[in-house]
Amino acid sequence: MAISPTANGSANRPMTLAPPSIGRPRKYSLPVIYPRPSLSVYANAAETTKESLSRRRKFSQVGQVMGHRLSTTIGWRSPISQHDVVNQAKSLCGRYLRAKLRSCSAVHKKLGLQRLKSVSNLACGSNTAEIANELRLLTNELENLHPKLFQSVASNLGLHNLPSEAMVHNLFAAVAEEIFRGDVTWGRIVALFAMTGALAMDCVKSGHPEYVLGLVQRMGIFVEKDVAAWICQQGGWVST
Repeated sequence: MAISPTANGSANRPMTLAPPSIGRPRKYSLPVIYPRPSLSVYANAAETTKESLSRRRKFSQVGQVMGHRLSTTIGWRSPISQHDVVNQAKSLCGRYLRAKLRSCSAVHKKLGLQRLKSVSNLACGSNTAEIANELRLLTNELENLHPKLFQSVASNLGLHNLPSEAMVHNLFAAVAEEIFRGDVTWGRIVALFAMTGALAMDCVKSGHPEYVLGLVQRMGIFVEKDVAAWICQQGGWVST
């Protein structure tokens, strides 16, 4: 499944906010004035090719490099369950968000860094920190390839504020679905983390740092439904 832009979106039709679903969610719609085609830019980031130094490099090539590095250099090498994969995903997400927000001086007293640190310790394998560091390097590479795309999810989609945590959750789910409209790959998993980091920054900048912890939980939910089985098939976060 190669990622492709949404085929049925219309730039002239406003979207509505759909409530979260317990099972595998339907395609998420987003707030009014938000044109659906804007969402496809995150999918397009995986499809555009770089024919010269001024154009983007094909993301699938980046994904191959990322996949090789994630699947052969570091990680958990023993048999792993989907439950473990989900906990590891939340742990990596917590570590990644803490590091990103600290590096951007986006720390706020309401952020609850201690709670974020607690989530980061859900998986405490000997290589957890090493994997988190590698993930950070990979997301940096992706952010350098698409700086505008991963600086702010909200502004890219024409949203000027994030008035509720439910909106943040729906926004996360909608963009995540778009990223994984095709096959699961390590490259797209890295893109998911990069998008989550940008959305966390949006939460802090909009005056709602308390929303950040919820993004870790949304990461766990999405990974459990859409990604964990594939990661297990690869042998976990690292294949032997």
